Amino acid sequence: KDTLGSEVLNEVVYTLGAKALFDGPRKTLELRISKDPQDDSVYWYDLCNENWEAIRITRDGWNIVKSGDVPIVFRRYSSQQAQVYPSKNYTSDIMDQFLALINLKDSENVRLLVKCYIVSILVPGIAKAILMVHGPKGAAKTALEDLVKQLLDPSILGNLTLPRTTEQLVQQLMHTFLTYYDNVSILPEWLSN
Repeated sequence: KDTLGSEVLNEVVYTLGAKALFDGPRKTLELRISKDPQDDSVYWYDLCNENWEAIRITRDGWNIVKSGDVPIVFRRYSSQQAQVYPSKNYTSDIMDQFLALINLKDSENVRLLVKCYIVSILVPGIAKAILMVHGPKGAAKTALEDLVKQLLDPSILGNLTLPRTTEQLVQQLMHTFLTYYDNVSILPEWLSN
């Protein structure tokens, strides 16, 4: 009954740990949405529910997939809330109904821009526009951002305030898929870079 000494055992543990870290398979942790690792035309949207279900989105439609069949590893944070189960029974003007909840200028161009903005948020791997809402006090600027956030990335966090340091900014951006900042009138020099 030979046993390994603690020195040899520690060496084995460190060696196996290093192999796992540097030689093992790697998976990227995604937040809320991702492209399929095997097919760039397939997207996955994390429902953030307790069953770890996700929505598989293809050209032909979408379906809810159980956790064991989802090829993506999604990271989760305590601020995230579960998305409601989507329904396939909706009218063709559903986006217009959503936009009617928002105090937008009475312009088809503005509505089209907001629709494109919302859809683009759900497309991973592309540059995103920055939503810059302006208007007088009481124009429901924050309400617009809150509605879009609850539609795409339900969270207990509402709009955030600009952080004071780069580290705080990185922390905010890593923990939320869709981040809005309220009442920003000027960007500090460190942030503008």
